[in-house]
Amino acid sequence: MIHFLVENYPQSNKRCVWIDWAEQKAPKCVYKDNTGYTVIGDIQHNGNTYIANLRRKGLSKVFDQDVHEMMKVEVEMYNDYALRIHVRI
Repeated sequence: MIHFLVENYPQSNKRCVWIDWAEQKAPKCVYKDNTGYTVIGDIQHNGNTYIANLRRKGLSKVFDQDVHEMMKVEVEMYNDYALRIHVRI
């Protein structure tokens, strides 16, 4: 069973949704779908590497910390159990 509770953080005045997941390691406080990043353009693929340019959507600050507007993410897949994620801001 999943329970939802919307909580205000006084230091940021932004809302997250508290979810009681069955998985113990899952984050309890998550933001709604209008927060995060969107892929800009096509995802580049070369062998075992994927590269995407991302643009922020929604909040420009979280917990009074700036959220970068643009970033580049590079994912290298080494095998079924190992990958490398490199984020450039």
